[in-house]
Amino acid sequence: MAVRHVIEDQYETYLEFLRNLIGFRTEFQSPQGVLDCANYCRSVLEENLPSHRVYLDALQNVIAVPQSINPDRDLLYLSAHLDTVGAEEEEWDPPFHPWNLYEDEHTLVARGVNDCKAGVAAQLFLSMCCKEGLLQLSNVLFTLTFKEEGAGRKTATAIGEQIGKELPLSTQSTYLVVLENTVSVADVPTLSVYLGERSSYVVSVEGEINALQTMIEKLDSWNPVSIEPTSSVSVEDANLVTQESGHVCSVSREENKLTSIMLEAQSHAVIRAGSRDNVAVVPSEIRVSQSACPVRHRLVLSNRSFDTLGDIQGQLSGLEYIEEKEITLSTGFNKEKEFYADRIAHACENNEGLLEMNIAYTYNIGASDATIILRSMDPNLSNTILPIVMGPGSRSQRSANPPRLTHGKNETFDKHSGQQVLIYIISVLQEMGFVGGVR
Repeated sequence: MAVRHVIEDQYETYLEFLRNLIGFRTEFQSPQGVLDCANYCRSVLEENLPSHRVYLDALQNVIAVPQSINPDRDLLYLSAHLDTVGAEEEEWDPPFHPWNLYEDEHTLVARGVNDCKAGVAAQLFLSMCCKEGLLQLSNVLFTLTFKEEGAGRKTATAIGEQIGKELPLSTQSTYLVVLENTVSVADVPTLSVYLGERSSYVVSVEGEINALQTMIEKLDSWNPVSIEPTSSVSVEDANLVTQESGHVCSVSREENKLTSIMLEAQSHAVIRAGSRDNVAVVPSEIRVSQSACPVRHRLVLSNRSFDTLGDIQGQLSGLEYIEEKEITLSTGFNKEKEFYADRIAHACENNEGLLEMNIAYTYNIGASDATIILRSMDPNLSNTILPIVMGPGSRSQRSANPPRLTHGKNETFDKHSGQQVLIYIISVLQEMGFVGGVR
């Protein structure tokens, strides 16, 4: 039986895994919910992969390593993350709700359904296919990271730090396939295969409004994502400004209303917007009031660009700032040259005909665990692994009515394109020799 027929026959099982994952509320600010989901995934992998050692590592990532690995053959790491960003229920358009699954013939709607539970479900589904004898796996490791969203330490660092130590490397080629949401939904959808990622730097600065305005003007490639007074302050009634929230990588500094509000604010303004924890989205609500005197604020800024570490250090020179996300782990990558020189490029191109959609080899305007794992590795080993980001989840559909925003309201998974991407990815893995025994 061809991979296409396996996926088509078993796709309802994939969707059931996805529904089960949606049942766990896994906002990154609520670690117990993420841990409950991690333990569910661990139990599924333990049941389905008796040939793997399945465990939670020091940072509670779920890891499944084959008991028997041939280091002289190519090796594959699969990756997806368990946590999600938060959601404001009142922003979602009925009948959609972030924590109550909506489903129809074509879609699933809930927080995290794309980012990144569609990718998590793909790993659980692959393990089920192995258990049922529909396919076999060779030199494939499963990794599900505990925290990828928000500020603070990313748990994929534990994976990167262990590759080449407790976690294996091949003497041949080692691949990292991160199953993020890379499908653009349209009449003819497009699967993006990311061969690189922009950098994702996040810092916070403090000062009164006039000082912060000077910093914003100096840091002209940085996007403000949250601001709040550093202490309690008595203010007049606030004026509320709203905007459509969304991932900071897809909302420019100029489109972000917080930028103009900050630059035009009076010296006695008191501004509250966004959350210091949730640095991946622009704020949907901005409240501006006035105080009797200038008020000190904490402003969080995000830089999503191809700026190098040296560029960033130059931009921040002379400023006092806090690294909300460790800068040395935030520099993106470009593996286009390595991809096209590797046989995986031929495997991808050879299977393009399976897709009922277009395919684009490009770069990620956001960031993923691919960057975190790569930058956490021993620098002497980081060139031994080839990261590629592609997965069955849908990207934001801003032109839909109502809009479907993966880091905003109405996050929506497209069933048909998700199925097509699973067929494609598993077929590529079959050609690479990681999947076999399809009957």
